[in-house]
Amino acid sequence: MKKKPETWSRAFFKLGSNCEDVDNNATKSFNASITKARAKAMIPMLETIRRQAMHQMVKRQNKSKNHEGRFTKYVAKILAEQKKDANKCDTTPATHGVYEVMLYGNKNSVNTKRRTCTCGKWQISGIPCEHAYGAMIDYDMNVEDYVSGFFSTDLWRDNYEQSIHPMRRPRFWMTSMYRLVTAPPEPILPGKKKINRQKTYQRIKGKQESPKKKTIKETLGRKGRIIRCSSCGETGHNAAGCKKYPKEKTKIQRTTEVGSSSYQVPDTISLTQPSQTSTDMVVYE
Repeated sequence: MKKKPETWSRAFFKLGSNCEDVDNNATKSFNASITKARAKAMIPMLETIRRQAMHQMVKRQNKSKNHEGRFTKYVAKILAEQKKDANKCDTTPATHGVYEVMLYGNKNSVNTKRRTCTCGKWQISGIPCEHAYGAMIDYDMNVEDYVSGFFSTDLWRDNYEQSIHPMRRPRFWMTSMYRLVTAPPEPILPGKKKINRQKTYQRIKGKQESPKKKTIKETLGRKGRIIRCSSCGETGHNAAGCKKYPKEKTKIQRTTEVGSSSYQVPDTISLTQPSQTSTDMVVYE
């Protein structure tokens, strides 16, 4: 009840609308048909939609002309579905075209002269409901005589008698006296207008400001530099990474002077102590 049932529930439908559908299929079908046209500019888009409408109207007109029958296929489909329950109805007649119809333990009053039923389905859809259809079967009445004229084949054909006429190119269109729609002018505000005057004198600098304007030097980062090899002269690498003229790696030996003598420091140093024998040990008593 929070979603406003008067906008979608059939209990609040206007009687005589001859439509029981609650959907948005027409809008969805239209949006799906103009998918390619929507990608174009304004005038080409409208021209594409116009040609699609012309093609669709001709297709529907030919379909209505070839249809044989008093009413459309939609009515025949609805009546075929309702006939299954109409055959199960138990009808009791009354005067002035009124009938009492019982179906599945429920009773409804059908008035064939006013074309009404207490279930409300006949008044909304314009097609006799299963209760009215059951009474018509029991008393040999033609159900098509009680279907609304909005579903007739003649009215279906009349809808497509008028068509959209062809048009020439835009350069042959009539010119009008109307101008293009533009934005409105800005309103004039009350008061004196401000005049933007350019200053011709230099600004007086403060005590803390430098007398000359500081200039920022723009320097290129490492990404902006071009590396050139000094050995082969090619770009993209330096001499240390040159594959054409690789440099030989030499081991550096360090020397340490102690007093007047010097000795070389080995590259690797053993961390284990030398083994001691019994001869190297001196025992003092």
